[in-house]
Amino acid sequence: SAPPDVPFGKVSREDLVSTLVTNGQVEPRHTAEIRSAEGGKVATIQVKQGDPLRAGQPLLEFDAGEAQARIHDAEATLRSAEARLRQLRAGGPPKARAELDASIEAARLEQRAAKREAEALGRLVERKAAAPEELRRQEAEVARLNARIEGLERQRGTMVSPADSAEAQSAVELARTALGEARRIAGQRTVHSPIGGVLYEFAVQPGAWLNSGDLVGRVGDLRTVRLSVYVDEPELGKLQIGQPVTIGWDAKPGREWAGKVNQLPTRVQAFGTRQVGEVICLIDNPDRELLPGTNVNVEIETARVAKALVIPKQALRRRLGVDGVWKLSGSSIRWQPIETGISNLTSAQVEKGLGEGDSVVLTYDRELREGMEVKPVYP
Repeated sequence: SAPPDVPFGKVSREDLVSTLVTNGQVEPRHTAEIRSAEGGKVATIQVKQGDPLRAGQPLLEFDAGEAQARIHDAEATLRSAEARLRQLRAGGPPKARAELDASIEAARLEQRAAKREAEALGRLVERKAAAPEELRRQEAEVARLNARIEGLERQRGTMVSPADSAEAQSAVELARTALGEARRIAGQRTVHSPIGGVLYEFAVQPGAWLNSGDLVGRVGDLRTVRLSVYVDEPELGKLQIGQPVTIGWDAKPGREWAGKVNQLPTRVQAFGTRQVGEVICLIDNPDRELLPGTNVNVEIETARVAKALVIPKQALRRRLGVDGVWKLSGSSIRWQPIETGISNLTSAQVEKGLGEGDSVVLTYDRELREGMEVKPVYP
């Protein structure tokens, strides 16, 4: 019987690059939320989703009607508060003050008349022309009028208390603050972009109502994007900061983007049925083609050896717990233990056990034995 045809490959030298293949999701490296500082009805919109923005660029404006109404109300409140303060500083409300002044003047007129009558009665009493009781009654009337005038004057002095003045002054200050706030709100009826970048999220329409703090959109700098990659726990030991990263996007076949590993995982977490660590990579995106939320294919270069001694990966076998290959020796094969280094999807580095030009058995579906005669077949 003739020896069987067995596929063989050659040990050769080449630059070997070991990569970790996975997937990831793109997000802006620098991003900011745009929120409405004040509420109102959207009147005009100056941008659309996907537009490049500069820091401070106007995005939309609220209807000015409500803001102006607030200002008018605040101005009216301030005028009323200032008028009350002026009244109190002048001695009280004009009508009440006028009525009290009139009462005091009338009492003084009565007082002067009563004094004149008392003086006349005094002269008559001296001449025995009037009874002393009449004089005493008139003097009592004068005293009553004096007391009435003093009471009215005290009343005028207490028409405005220190507490009333302080309250009126406080009302004026509050009204001025409210007016300033109303004017500030009117000045903020335009929403601006907090940073420069691309408006990658924006769904506001004219006529929409926004409350204070509502999310208007998101803007991010897409010149360099942040790539989140989940790597299985056994592979994490191969990763280092600065390793080259290449990504591809199914939406743009043949297009590749380059970057580097920027941050290693700080913890391992469950991700479905896997235990993974989140690796952060920074990817150059000069044309801003990679969009936030994009799912991409990722290759991380974990090692590189120049002119490495390599074998096809399908030649690797494990026998009695030892890595090795079936090596061609003359016209037969023998088992050769080897030590391996880095590998990629198709090739593995040989550090010990083989030499350049050696032939090793590739995938073969029949049992191989020590010293078995074979007919080598090369690709």
